[in-house]
Amino acid sequence: MAIFHLNTSTISRKSGRTSTAAAAYRCGGILYDERTDKTHDYSKKKGVVFSECFIFENGQKVLLDRERVWNTAEQTEKRVDARTAREIIINLPYELDEINRTELVQEFTEHIAKTYNVAIDFAIHEPSKDGDQRNHHAHILMTTRTATLGENNSLVLGEKTNLELSNTKLGKLGLPKTQDQITDLREKWATMANDYLEFSHIDERIDHRSYAEQGIDKLPTKKLGNKTVKAERQGIQTIKGDYNRLVFEINVKRDEIKLYETVDRRIDENQQRYAKAERSATFADKRIDGSKQRIESSKQQIDSTEQTIRKYVESINRPKPIAPGANKNTPTPPQQVAQEQAQKPLTAYDRRVCDIYPFKATNAYYQPQTVPTIETLMERQQPIHLRFLNKQGREIDPNSRDMLSLEKRIFDTFRTLTDKTTHKLKETHSFVKDYLSMTMNEFTARYKLDLTQYDRNDIERKHNKILENERYENIMNKPKLTPTATNAHEQPKPKI
Repeated sequence: MAIFHLNTSTISRKSGRTSTAAAAYRCGGILYDERTDKTHDYSKKKGVVFSECFIFENGQKVLLDRERVWNTAEQTEKRVDARTAREIIINLPYELDEINRTELVQEFTEHIAKTYNVAIDFAIHEPSKDGDQRNHHAHILMTTRTATLGENNSLVLGEKTNLELSNTKLGKLGLPKTQDQITDLREKWATMANDYLEFSHIDERIDHRSYAEQGIDKLPTKKLGNKTVKAERQGIQTIKGDYNRLVFEINVKRDEIKLYETVDRRIDENQQRYAKAERSATFADKRIDGSKQRIESSKQQIDSTEQTIRKYVESINRPKPIAPGANKNTPTPPQQVAQEQAQKPLTAYDRRVCDIYPFKATNAYYQPQTVPTIETLMERQQPIHLRFLNKQGREIDPNSRDMLSLEKRIFDTFRTLTDKTTHKLKETHSFVKDYLSMTMNEFTARYKLDLTQYDRNDIERKHNKILENERYENIMNKPKLTPTATNAHEQPKPKI
């Protein structure tokens, strides 16, 4: 599994270290220290895969002489306890190949150089033959001051970088604290490494956060130094080694406990689901029994209803007794006929089409009828076609440009009517019902009709005339009962 490790430290004169010696050891080369007049030779060091020293100038990567860079860093600092360099050690994902590991380190060091405007010197080390073969790592040295190129491409070091300032001074400048900056670098490294792992189709990922921040119940191990590693390889147990071994055993025991807890939890969940299933089955049985009872009750009600209907039909079909002396062929009194007709609801089809609106009812062959009513045509079982008439009584093509939008909507609604009663017509064509019941403003607003004021006034006059004719016919067609009618107060009102 990929391991995350990023550690930072400083190279200070206080501890007796120099940046030239550190750079020579990490790159496996020979560097001369002008300040101390010493030559640091680590050319026999093995395991250095790749090294590079550079800065970014005007957005371009410029390679530098390693010896010149660190002698300049040593000569710039005057204090006896000065920090001459900062080192970052990162662990490289062993799952990547050598090319991808090198490109990953180059991209990360370029990010550091651009962020802090410093000179960078890094070296990639491979694992030792006797060590952990997963231990691919890189040493990154960076100057503590900003770096630029001067005359003749000489290196010029300026002010201390933000990473080297105290938290007090960073607070006054409104900059993040040193620890926060290091956290950002850790997060950036994890993001870049995960991108390379994903690009290489590797499922492993690293996380810069601690176990506690990730919500993982594990104890972290400690980093072993070179001396500790050498002692452990020689079979000498060390304090850090014993600590890591103890942490490993504790983490294994914790994983076993979590596994047992997971198994117990799943057993409890399965038991709960089983009990719930039993309750559901019992409830389903009760519902089935209730449904059977309701079905049986419905069958009984149906049988009772059928018997009632059968008795009713028999009573209707039973011949009525004829009064003595009455003649079967005696015609119905006119008064009774008038009352029966008055009880019959009036329909819009009883009026001539021209009384509703200037339409002309024709048959399928567009031949004028003697009695142009829709009801007459329906009784003849002929298709009904309504032709729109203009003010002069002439037929107008429904596609004519002169036809008003509202009038065309009414025409399209009435155009073809077959086998429809007044009730069905009003249910099917709410357009007609709205036109006869609403005011013109309400009607045009509902159907979003764009009319000129002249057209609106013309149609409104026609609309009001229709309503007046309709009210007049309702009054004229209202049934008149004779004073001798005994059931006058029980007669229903005619439906218009």
